[in-house]
Amino acid sequence: MKTKLNRFLAVVLSVVTALSVMLFTACDIKISDDSSSSANPPISSTGGDSSSSTGGDSSSVEVTLKEITLDISAAKIFYEAGETFTAEGLIVTAKMSDNTTKTIEIAECELSAPDMNVEGEKKVTVTYMGKSAEFTITVKKTPVYNVCFNAMGGNAISPVESDGKTIELPTAPTRENFTFVGWYYDRALTKAFDKDSLATKPLKADVTLYAKWAQSAKVTYVFEAEDADVSGKVKFEYPEAKFASVVSKVRYMTFAEMSNGATVTLKVTSEKATAATLGIVNNKPDDFTFEKVFTLSVNGEAVTVGAVKGNGWGGNTYANFGGSCDVNVNLKAGENVIVLTLVDKGLKEANLDCFKITTTDSEVKLAKGSVFDFEAEDAVLPEGVMIETPTAGELNYAPASGGKSVGALNKAGDKVVFNINADDAGKAILGIDMNRPDPLTFEDKFILRVNGKQITIGSLTVGYWTGLTPYYCFAHLVETKIDLVKGENVIELEVVGGANLDKITFFTDLFLEWTKNA
Repeated sequence: MKTKLNRFLAVVLSVVTALSVMLFTACDIKISDDSSSSANPPISSTGGDSSSSTGGDSSSVEVTLKEITLDISAAKIFYEAGETFTAEGLIVTAKMSDNTTKTIEIAECELSAPDMNVEGEKKVTVTYMGKSAEFTITVKKTPVYNVCFNAMGGNAISPVESDGKTIELPTAPTRENFTFVGWYYDRALTKAFDKDSLATKPLKADVTLYAKWAQSAKVTYVFEAEDADVSGKVKFEYPEAKFASVVSKVRYMTFAEMSNGATVTLKVTSEKATAATLGIVNNKPDDFTFEKVFTLSVNGEAVTVGAVKGNGWGGNTYANFGGSCDVNVNLKAGENVIVLTLVDKGLKEANLDCFKITTTDSEVKLAKGSVFDFEAEDAVLPEGVMIETPTAGELNYAPASGGKSVGALNKAGDKVVFNINADDAGKAILGIDMNRPDPLTFEDKFILRVNGKQITIGSLTVGYWTGLTPYYCFAHLVETKIDLVKGENVIELEVVGGANLDKITFFTDLFLEWTKNA
């Protein structure tokens, strides 16, 4: 009996022991947090520990804020003066005493206010529950870009300034017989300018904008005989006003020194394919048949003009240019080649003033480019030269471009200098308007340098004079191809032998300008 009782007590004791172990194990509390830590290292942190949880129960563990870190990889850190600071993209992370982390809303933080009106580096302090961290932003000076406008035949438009992202465009230019279409980045008018796009694609440099126009009415474009290419010798004459019914630019071309079969070739471009009226302004005191004097072709196809009504005799049968010999032609988009071939140089009608092309919907220009004239009297001139004003009168003087020319260029080594600004680098044809009564070699009169590089022109057979004063023979331009750089270009004519100079002319797709010299 006693043995059974002992066994029973032993079983009860083992059960009680097991229950005690189980109860003790159940009261063993473990605090853990599997939250991942921030991958961004802290920029800076200050302040004492801040408690994030408290309790009177001795079984609780107090967790406190140790520091905050900042992730600025997506934040805006570069500003222009005057911009508003933003905390967008900034990430604030709290690191706790138990090594857990959590992201803090910006609204829960206090941020210092940097001075955004003064350029330089600025410290921005972020504070949360007594802990602080800093990061740096940079405030740059607001850029100022000059925006220039080439009205391309419209009224002049003054430049404006832009911060690169916004612009206040001036009133649109106007042009007779044309409607303004818009501004373009390039002279070829292939890349349109949109001011609203500057917000995402700001300007990064000064820029010139070009006006695009749509022809909205009938326009007659005039091209001088001297704008054409001539085969063989050519003579330019200046009729006295009482003898000339109409002379487009005070002088005309005579074929007296040329051979039959010589050609005058005018190259023009048309904005689009279009029907046009081509007018040939030649001497015509009497009725005549055009083809007895010239043959005409347009883009390689023969064009018949036929019978032409004369103007009547006005005192000089060789200088009567009223009206034009008109014929309908078709122009193609792009370059068009107009060729006059001399049939009989002995006829009084074999004098040529100009070409006229009339269209209703397509602008026509010289193929070799827009024309830019720069008068010699406005260049940098050597001492001792003379500014002369030749006039058409009893001695049959030849009027100069702008009414003035530069004479007494007699001292070898003296220089006439033109400083020309180009909006871009590119090709140009340079024309020099100098007196040349007889065939000559250019380098016997001048040495031409463009940006320090000598350009050799050589023998000149075009240009002829039989009048009473060979010192004012300004006629067909001496032309040569040159390269221009963006910005300033220096065109230098060094005197070799005695000469008179009227102007220089550029034919180019660039935009050229200068500051005239006193």
